[in-house]
Amino acid sequence: MNLPDNTDPDTPDTITPTGVDGQEAVVPDSPEQRGASQEAETSNDELVALLELLRKFIGVDFTHYKTATIRRRVLRRMALYKLRAVPDYMDYLHQHPTEAGLLYHDLLINVTSFFRDTDTMDYLGNVLFPRLLTTKPPNQPFRLWIPACSTGEEVYSLAILLLEAMDNLDKAVSIQIFATDLSERVIARARLGRYSASQVAEISPRRLKRFFTEDQDGYCISKVIRDLCVFATHNIFVDPPFSRLDLVSCRNLLIYTDNVLQRKAIATFHYALNPTGHLILGKAETVGSSTMLFTQIAKNFKIYARKNMGLRSVMPLVDLLQQRTTTTPGYLNRLDYTSDQEPVPVSGAYPPVTLPVPEPSTPDYPDEAGEKRDLQSMSMHQKPGQPDDLDQRVNGLLTQYTPPSVVVNKDMEIIRFQGSTSLFLEPAPGRANFNLLKMARPELVFDLRTAINKAHKSGQPASKTGLMIRVREQTYHITINAVPFLSQNHEPLILVIFGEVTPTLQPAISLTQLRNRRIKQLEDELVTLRDDMRSMFEEQEAGREELQSANEEIISSNEELQSINEELETSKEEIQSNNEELQTINQELQLSNDQLSEAYDYSDAIFGTIRETVLVLDKDLRVRTANRAFFKTFRIEPDDTIGRLLYELGNRQWDIPALRSLLDQVINQNTPIQAYEMVHHFQDLGEKVLRLNARKVVRLQGQAAILLAIEDITDHSQVQRLLIFLQSILAHAPVGIQLFKSVRNERNTIVDFQLVPLVNELGQRDKPSVEDLYKTSYKALFSDTEQSALFSRYVQVVETGEAMQAEVLDKLARQPEWHLISANRFEDGFLLVTSTITDRKKAEEAILEREAQLSRLVENTPDVITRWDKNRRLVFANSAFSEKTGLPPNQLLGLTNLEMGQPDEIAIPYMDSIQEVLDTGRPKEHYNVYTQPNGVVFFQSRMVPELGQDGAVEGVLAIARDITQLNEGSMLKQAYETIQQANLDRDRQAKRLQHILDACPTAILTLTPQYTDSEQGDATKLADFRIVTANKTLAQYLEQAETTLPGTLLSQWFTDDSFLNQCRQAYLSGQSHTIVWHDTTNTHDSWLDVSLSRIDDDLLITFSVRPKPA
Repeated sequence: MNLPDNTDPDTPDTITPTGVDGQEAVVPDSPEQRGASQEAETSNDELVALLELLRKFIGVDFTHYKTATIRRRVLRRMALYKLRAVPDYMDYLHQHPTEAGLLYHDLLINVTSFFRDTDTMDYLGNVLFPRLLTTKPPNQPFRLWIPACSTGEEVYSLAILLLEAMDNLDKAVSIQIFATDLSERVIARARLGRYSASQVAEISPRRLKRFFTEDQDGYCISKVIRDLCVFATHNIFVDPPFSRLDLVSCRNLLIYTDNVLQRKAIATFHYALNPTGHLILGKAETVGSSTMLFTQIAKNFKIYARKNMGLRSVMPLVDLLQQRTTTTPGYLNRLDYTSDQEPVPVSGAYPPVTLPVPEPSTPDYPDEAGEKRDLQSMSMHQKPGQPDDLDQRVNGLLTQYTPPSVVVNKDMEIIRFQGSTSLFLEPAPGRANFNLLKMARPELVFDLRTAINKAHKSGQPASKTGLMIRVREQTYHITINAVPFLSQNHEPLILVIFGEVTPTLQPAISLTQLRNRRIKQLEDELVTLRDDMRSMFEEQEAGREELQSANEEIISSNEELQSINEELETSKEEIQSNNEELQTINQELQLSNDQLSEAYDYSDAIFGTIRETVLVLDKDLRVRTANRAFFKTFRIEPDDTIGRLLYELGNRQWDIPALRSLLDQVINQNTPIQAYEMVHHFQDLGEKVLRLNARKVVRLQGQAAILLAIEDITDHSQVQRLLIFLQSILAHAPVGIQLFKSVRNERNTIVDFQLVPLVNELGQRDKPSVEDLYKTSYKALFSDTEQSALFSRYVQVVETGEAMQAEVLDKLARQPEWHLISANRFEDGFLLVTSTITDRKKAEEAILEREAQLSRLVENTPDVITRWDKNRRLVFANSAFSEKTGLPPNQLLGLTNLEMGQPDEIAIPYMDSIQEVLDTGRPKEHYNVYTQPNGVVFFQSRMVPELGQDGAVEGVLAIARDITQLNEGSMLKQAYETIQQANLDRDRQAKRLQHILDACPTAILTLTPQYTDSEQGDATKLADFRIVTANKTLAQYLEQAETTLPGTLLSQWFTDDSFLNQCRQAYLSGQSHTIVWHDTTNTHDSWLDVSLSRIDDDLLITFSVRPKPA
């Protein structure tokens, strides 16, 4: 995905509230929506109420989701519906439950990409992964978990880095990668591992070639990478985590949650990781207050190592006195044992401390700044059973002080115990707490606080003596020593040592001396106490003021910066999500298709053996399920059917009063419906005849349901009506229709045909006598020579099944008549249809004569007549063109002037003139000059546009005349007059032919074919015919003006598809057809004798109207 230039490439992968782990988000608010959002007022209480309502609808709690993000999303949804208050939007949610799902998806963001944050990825591939794989035992797998993995780009990126790191290893390490997300949809896309070219644009060609396979839809992750990864739905805040992990990569999830979920997630990761495990966070994320669980190993990257101690953990100190020691008087060593660091000076009255110095056993660990750190000295790489550095330091101190002691941090939290401290410390009542001041005896709290604060402030040991506590009716004299030192992470710690002092026996003194000594002792304690209190008070006041000021400034700045950062990152994610939404449309559609396919399979499994359409309705008449036949027959989508009321289907097309009444009887009276027939008109399907069967059934759970079977008997009814209609046609047909049955001999050879009486009434036939049957023999009926000659052709029709059509001249009539006969096999016989076509034949002869005259006119004219298509290629040329060029036209058809070999100075201007006519649609005069051996020849060309059906220019007609013999002035004028006279002659000739056509009693029209594209001759592309010429008889028949017919489509006047198909068949086959057609279009009800003939590239149609029978 392309991000804006001012965005951070380390944008969040997933935003997850409580119960959500990586869902998709919607695009950012538009300016109009933001403007509307500014007008809407929301409060936290209203948002809390809205989130509670959303939790009831969806089951996801957004309580710990960032309020600003929630507010923006809610205001955006409100702006879409023009709502100004959150309560109004909550009412809308109650009224439209589907809106809850839309709001839920608006609150989630799903954005990721391959190898995001290249610096971090380079550090992982070059430094961290090689180190971890090298130290991994061969028999243990390297386990990695990526929560909130989204669509899998980061998962596959880390898998690629691991495989590349293993290329340089001399051992094989098993790798297990667990990728989880709450969204099943994004998990399915991640499992698929298929990405578009734009999604892998940032991957190097080397990695694309090695780890991806390319196909026509994009790129697919290779099987080697895919087999390493296990994808599953999982909620890190609710479900148990994975365990024994070496690495967790959770980048840019925590920045969208509050501290509650952040702490919970960090604790979950700490629990799931091995002692030497690592955690990777996004650039804007930290472990927060959980520093006791993780330590950052690289300051420029958010990569953390797991600490093997917790804030509340109690870990025994290990005696390290057997190791080699070194003595450093007056110093406490730091916990980093590299030789280039100096010890921290500590002065005081305590004796020198002997500390162990461990031998380094592993190579130095370079961080991103080049600084080397000993891996073995860091707790993240501590081996089981080996004491860490803190244990060594503390135990070195404890070798000098044997009394019981504890180690506390700056927050007074105890992190180590040594010896028995029950005399000085005891668990505080209530919730478990390891705070030193809460566990200490009440008499020691003040002195402990004073000594520890003094040690922290001065950096020197502090002590308190002369303390007394009373435990179980016994008094103990106590001393306290607080010794400061630094941990390996430079964290100041305090070693608090408790001591019990046995009072020495004093010689007997007087009561006055004893009282004075006690007073002196109390006065000294009061002075010390006063000084301590004054110092503490001053420090407290100064520290309080400084902390208050700094805290206010830090909080303010942090909130502002965090708000700006979150808004920028969220806006960037929303913009990126908007861009990706367009790129993932195909994937989402594919997912939807898969879901639909599953639904279809489920329906097929239930109703696979049922041919009728079947619906299962609940007691409220909502569709529970339907079989495939229902969706196919009534053209309704499953998504628009399941769960909806029956009466709401198909824009309420099923809201049929008769159906309502029947279903009410089924529900209320348990009356089944048996073979009820009804007729209903559907908006998209037209009129349907349905046969209904329904009954009430009781499911196993006690819920009532209605099984509704719907049989579409429209075709059956149409067949019934067609039988009646055919009976009427047979009775009143203006053509002769006869049915003959074959008469065969013992060798199964046809020797005659017998005329079969046709149906007079539906289901009844005439029953002729034996004498009548003999008289109906074909040979007896048709004894003339010509009809007898057709007998063999009829036999061929019956034997082969090929239809036969012929035109026969009846010479025996008073006036010779032409008949069109058509024979088609019917069972073991043939159906013979005879119609009179005498008028049509006469009209055809007239048309052929006219066509011949026009053809002679074009061919005999000395002018060159050519036609050019939109590509300026020749499509027609007369004989004059061949005479001028010396080549036959068929060799030049489809060529341009340049391709014909004409010189550029002649061809290019001519083609430019053609192009001008094509562009402007206006006629143009063009003059050509040809140089020939006998001199210069001049041509004048008149170019006119040829318009198509839509009025657009489809070609150019050019008429060129040789004007060489014309001189300037009078000769040109004479040529012009000659041309004008020729045009008048052609017009008179055309009018003369038109008068001939108009005088013909037969309707005559010529048509040119209209194709859906330029592929002429393809039957599938022949769409219609456009009328070129028409006579007056046709205009009278259509009740139109004669001048309005040319240029119109044939389907505009004759809408019968069967008639148009006959026209197409006649044109494409090139054979003449004669049909008898019942015209019921245009308010007509006439029987027509129609003749169809193809003449060159046009279709000739003639027809005459048969008189209606008396």
